[in-house]
Amino acid sequence: MIEPLTRPELDAKLETIEARMDGRLARIEDRFAAMDETMRDIKTMVHNQRKTIWGAAATTIALVLAAMALFVSSFDSGRDTAKTAADAQAIAAQAQQETAAALTQIRQIVSDLRAAQPPQK
Repeated sequence: MIEPLTRPELDAKLETIEARMDGRLARIEDRFAAMDETMRDIKTMVHNQRKTIWGAAATTIALVLAAMALFVSSFDSGRDTAKTAADAQAIAAQAQQETAAALTQIRQIVSDLRAAQPPQK
């Protein structure tokens, strides 16, 4: 037969349950704090990547305009157009490689961020 609990036994059991619940609640709060910090880090990285993308785009545009200016000045002055064209192509190729490398890095970061996110229900 089950014996009735005394007041001190009941209080002890309730305190034990309360302590366990407090521990669980603290762990949940810690997880939310970690997720909040992670989201802040992700937002910072995305903001920095946007700056990088716009910088790469501006650099590419500037290089294209510089190449066009080289072409115009070369044709106007009658200089060796083959050498100028090769230089402009090299600059454009370098800009394209830098842009491709930045894009690859951005895609990798986005992929890593997506992989790091917990699945949504």
